[in-house]
Amino acid sequence: MVKPFADAAFTGNVGDMPIVETQFGVHLIEIQQKEYPIIIVSVVKDILPGKETIDGAYVKATDFAGNNTTADAFDAAAKKQNLQVRPFFIRDGDKEVSGLKGSRELVQWANDDAEKGGVSKAYQLDDKYVVACLKEIRSKGISDFEDVKKDCELLAKQAKKADKFVADLNSAAAGGATIDAIATKSKGVLESATVPYNAVFIQGAGRELGLIGAISTQKAGTVSKPFIGQGGVYVVFVENVAELQPVANADMKMLKKQFLSDYSSRAFSDAVNALEFNADIVDKRYRFY
Repeated sequence: MVKPFADAAFTGNVGDMPIVETQFGVHLIEIQQKEYPIIIVSVVKDILPGKETIDGAYVKATDFAGNNTTADAFDAAAKKQNLQVRPFFIRDGDKEVSGLKGSRELVQWANDDAEKGGVSKAYQLDDKYVVACLKEIRSKGISDFEDVKKDCELLAKQAKKADKFVADLNSAAAGGATIDAIATKSKGVLESATVPYNAVFIQGAGRELGLIGAISTQKAGTVSKPFIGQGGVYVVFVENVAELQPVANADMKMLKKQFLSDYSSRAFSDAVNALEFNADIVDKRYRFY
């Protein structure tokens, strides 16, 4: 559509009959109807901090670090100012703090300069300022009880709960009860799953290698005794055991090729690791680079 024709057609009103001359001749146009399309435009604008905001955050972070140089002062000031305090663990070989991109300098401070209870300077990490407090230094070897007390308490509580569940399940299973009756009496959750011979996970239970091993020796049509797993206590009824079909010769060749490829790719790195272990080498490059 040439421009003179388009201008007359789109700028006129309904009922107009303009006469337009173009290189194709003289045209008489009747405008019978006009439609106005609805155009939806999405405008996205990132809200980024300005220089004043960034400078204000830096001053606040440096003041916090300078005025609170001990662990007690750090905790008290953070609570008073309602600041977010997140625990992180740094292990030998870590280049950065997990979850804090660009925190290499912070890791070096913790490894080389910091003492227990020390407070770092303010570090700018991506879009935030971070002030760290080194709360604990754990030496290699057996941990002090106070360092693992909470972990021990959690494991002890889990063990006591498991013993209670085992007693409840044994009571529910008394007299040769069916799996349905056991689930009803113990108010347990009844789920079904297929467990292949090479399984490492059970649907609904997760990675329960011990339970998978116990199931593999159980006869069809039997109900197991309560089994304490990683994520719960289980009673299993084996409904059916399918015989393992022999692998075809072609499949064996493919599996052999796959295994050779997997182990070949690991051979060099495993050899280097073995040499380092036997040579008693302690790699501390992470402290400097």
